[in-house]
Amino acid sequence: MLKIILTAAILLTLVTACNEVPKKDADTATTTKGTAATETTLAKKPVTNCYRYAKSKETTTATLTITNDTAITGNMHYNPYEKDGAIGEITGTKKGDEIIVVWKYIIEGNKQAEEKLMTLKGDSLLIKTGPLTDVKGVMQIKNKATATVQVVMVKAPCN
Repeated sequence: MLKIILTAAILLTLVTACNEVPKKDADTATTTKGTAATETTLAKKPVTNCYRYAKSKETTTATLTITNDTAITGNMHYNPYEKDGAIGEITGTKKGDEIIVVWKYIIEGNKQAEEKLMTLKGDSLLIKTGPLTDVKGVMQIKNKATATVQVVMVKAPCN
């Protein structure tokens, strides 16, 4: 009788172990169909990188968080020497290495919004600029195709 109980317990353990559904983690979801399990990849975890530009006594810092490899959020702080700086939030989109954001900032007590074109290149963040025009309260680059790189920021530790 003891042999039968032990054999049944071992078989039951083996059967349940083979049908156990793996636990989910933040990067994958598991779906089951009968006894076969398949993994599908969910959204990537957000990635945050910080960048810095310094020339003479002028600095610019930016923190970018990239979500799902397309959505951009973060902040940027422009600190010129002996002038009022600008600090604000950026939101936008990323396609490949190209980024278009709107920087909503405060400068000399006034709220402003300005479009920024950026390119990720290795450990650098290139910021392009060109002539601006006001479109519904946002200063936008008139001709994105002719925008030129004005600032090259390098990856820096996030504080």
